[in-house]
Amino acid sequence: MSDPLESALRRLARVLERAGVPYAFIGGVAVNAWAQPRATFDLDVLVQASAEGEARLARRLRLAGFLPWAPPPQAKVRLPIWSLVFGEGRDRTFIDLFVAGDEYQFSALSRRRAIPIGGGSIAVLSPEDLLLHKLVAGRTRDMADVESLLEAMGPKLDRHYLRRWARRLKVALPPGLGAQKKTLP
Repeated sequence: MSDPLESALRRLARVLERAGVPYAFIGGVAVNAWAQPRATFDLDVLVQASAEGEARLARRLRLAGFLPWAPPPQAKVRLPIWSLVFGEGRDRTFIDLFVAGDEYQFSALSRRRAIPIGGGSIAVLSPEDLLLHKLVAGRTRDMADVESLLEAMGPKLDRHYLRRWARRLKVALPPGLGAQKKTLP
């Protein structure tokens, strides 16, 4: 991980933790926690904040140096999103902060896991929830991440949990994770 990215990641995690905001990294940082590391140049974070908590959080983020910016329009964004930038010039890090808004996202945040990073820790989605998020997003990069997660975590994944949420989210699980087949005795 690059130094500006790690600096932004640590500072963002610290701001969210001090604000008491449940969060989990959901992009390349989370994939790197569970699968073959890949290059990542931005941060994607899922947060849980009430309407009044959002105003306080926005103020804390601004004071910590996270400033709003207007990214190009994205297709298939299902959550409220705050696009932020931290740092300047070549040291800029772009952050997409997604605000949880449904039962699944709240469930995913309740199952987040702490992973060590540089003498501290950050929260990332569980491998199952990360896989589901990637399937919902469905972009080429996301599908490559799904393959990487399956390769690294396949036998350890909670298939019952995956099947239950895949049905509710209306996403197809990759072969081997779908409905169990009955075998003849």
